[in-house]
Amino acid sequence: MAPLDVFLDEEDANRAATVVEPDVLAVFDPAKIGEEGIHGAPDFVAEVLSDGTANRDFGVKKELYERNGVREYWIIHPETGTVFQYILEGELFMPLKEHRRGVPVQSAVFPGYSWICV
Repeated sequence: MAPLDVFLDEEDANRAATVVEPDVLAVFDPAKIGEEGIHGAPDFVAEVLSDGTANRDFGVKKELYERNGVREYWIIHPETGTVFQYILEGELFMPLKEHRRGVPVQSAVFPGYSWICV
């Protein structure tokens, strides 16, 4: 959980490394874990939406996570209880799945794990 730096785009010589601090993340490959943070895409990222982060979470961060291979990305809206779930298929996030308050959200990368926003 935050604060933890995640360094993305490091493999691309045309880009400087981009550093983000997801609210929640999971990394299955221990080789990505370093003293200063995570190097490479986490397998799972969740961001908690706020008025100040909405454009960034749905725009810049979504595109960044997709481009770098984050397998599953959730945006959680705490006021409405909505979870916006993106699952990577190939190189692109599949169409958005929107889950309403009280409906279990099944994780694509954690078999058997679900979350319910109340």
